[in-house]
Parts: sequence; structure tokens; C-alpha cells
Amino acid sequence: MYRTAPGFRVLHLADAIDPGRADAVTTGGDVIADQILAGLAQRFGIGGDDELGKTVTVAVETGQALVRLAFRRDPEGCTASIAEANGVVCDYLARRLP
Repeated sequence: MYRTAPGFRVLHLADAIDPGRADAVTTGGDVIADQILAGLAQRFGIGGDDELGKTVTVAVETGQALVRLAFRRDPEGCTASIAEANGVVCDYLARRLP
């Protein structure tokens, strides 16, 4: 969506947590993680596990941070950085998920 939705990059980059209120702020990453968890529950009947929730949240937040880096390096998204983000997230999930 960084490339195709006008304004997404600005809104997405403004999605920041106030460190003094981290427990009270919901970010876009939280929403995405919740949607992934709901999809896993619906499609595969898995979920409700705090460890799975933590794993998905870390994967989403890591991916978002690396995609932001890719678009800071190149307004069209540095292809090598996006590929690296994909690899990092997939490697993490492969280690964490059975």
C-alpha cells in the first residue's frame, strides 16, 4: 500500500506509540496482528495462545519497521530491503512456529 494508496505512507509512518502510554495505545501493527490471529483461528482453528499472539505481533512489527526502512531508502521501496524484510520475518516465523 506504500506504493498504491495515496497518503498511506504518511499515515503509516505517523503510527507511533507514546512510550509513557504503551498499554493504552493501539497501533496499526496491533490491528494487523489481531486480523492475522483471527484469520488463523477461522481458517485453521488455532489461536487463543499468548505465545502465538506475541510471535505474530513481533513478526508484524519487525516487518513494518523493515518496510519503513525500504521506503526511506527509496521512495518506490528499495526492492532489496523489501526482500530482506520478507526473509527476516519468514526466518523468524520458521523458528517460532511448529
